[in-house]
Amino acid sequence: PAVRMLMTARSDFLARIAALPGLGDELAAALYFLRPMYPEKIRQAIVGPAKAKGVRFESDAMVDTLVAETAKTEGGLPLLQFALTELWDARCEDLITLQSLEAIGGVSGALARHADQVVLGLSADRRVATRRILMLLVSMDGTRTRRTEDELGTSAAARQALEALVRARLIVAHATSDGIVYEVAHEALLKGWGTLRRWLEEFADSRAVKQRLEAATAEWIRLGRGKETLWSAVQLAELKLLDPADISAKEQAFIDASRLALKRHRLIRNV
Repeated sequence: PAVRMLMTARSDFLARIAALPGLGDELAAALYFLRPMYPEKIRQAIVGPAKAKGVRFESDAMVDTLVAETAKTEGGLPLLQFALTELWDARCEDLITLQSLEAIGGVSGALARHADQVVLGLSADRRVATRRILMLLVSMDGTRTRRTEDELGTSAAARQALEALVRARLIVAHATSDGIVYEVAHEALLKGWGTLRRWLEEFADSRAVKQRLEAATAEWIRLGRGKETLWSAVQLAELKLLDPADISAKEQAFIDASRLALKRHRLIRNV
């Protein structure tokens, strides 16, 4: 019998999927668009679970505010999910109050406020490691990407920062056939957290160098570590933009090989 596969994808990735051999041809006939939730559906998602647990919101106006903020905000549902989790934790017995909603910054501000508090609560070295980890988990296209623990840093500060981010629900861990990988927990963090946006803009040049280094190292390893794919002096000069902590062991081996080949070339030329 034919095997059927169900796949979900964001709308901004459809062009990439359509370009895949075999899969792209089947895409048009198999599309089902999951439309945004209407306000009434959002209201049900807010009130229903709380009611099932015997918990109520302080007023209908408060629920109206939650619905309106979610409907008007890009990526509103993940933000609503986080805000409701915060409100649940802050409830007074069986009541979720407007004061709690204001304290967390509403739907649009809850996640960013929480993330900033987590970062500010870390020591200086862990804050630096946190910045590095989060930037590694964002692709140059501005989407989430997955990394192993070793890729995110092997220092004590990096390990401790990673643990703190997981505990704070800003990063999630996934078990795969290749081991544990990590990714940013909420897509909304990439667009709605001002601190992370500022980091990505401030370090855009070094992130671009890091991406080129990763790609070059992977190609060098794939082709048997031959000299044909090693970097030139001009390319190596760009590495001054990187913090040594950003360079993995494999990338350092590629850099060392490139520098050695360049040194040998200069010696031969000067003979």
